[in-house]
Amino acid sequence: DFTYIDDVSEIIKHFQERKDSNVDPVYADPNDPKVWREYKLSEAKVVVSCTGSDLDSDLELAGYIRHTAPDLPFLAVTSSHEDSLKLYESGVRYVVQTDQLASKTFRSIFAEEIDKPAQESFVEEGRSHWKDTRSIRDGLGDIFKLV
Repeated sequence: DFTYIDDVSEIIKHFQERKDSNVDPVYADPNDPKVWREYKLSEAKVVVSCTGSDLDSDLELAGYIRHTAPDLPFLAVTSSHEDSLKLYESGVRYVVQTDQLASKTFRSIFAEEIDKPAQESFVEEGRSHWKDTRSIRDGLGDIFKLV
């Protein structure tokens, strides 16, 4: 089980309605140090920040974790190479850098598909990705556009 903190009410409502989920949704500001203390982030097994575009909050959270629980793994997400380096330098254990991840994934798929005949190349990969994306959308419903 894990605690999910977000200030987007539609996302919280989605998880509250799913009785089969192992997600404990909390409607609160994930960038607020009071929330970090109240929900005891320093006692978590791992902390993952998916704010992505809020570097300052992630850096502040990294400092909080470094001070309160220096051995706690903290993972973050960003789309910026520069921000990725700043996050690592602040003590984030692993940064999912979306552009780099997309590039690595594409290179891998490209290497597997490029030598196939033109009528076959990228067909199965495209269908599989479409199917996976539809499945995510169908599972999330209206909140799909928010994540």
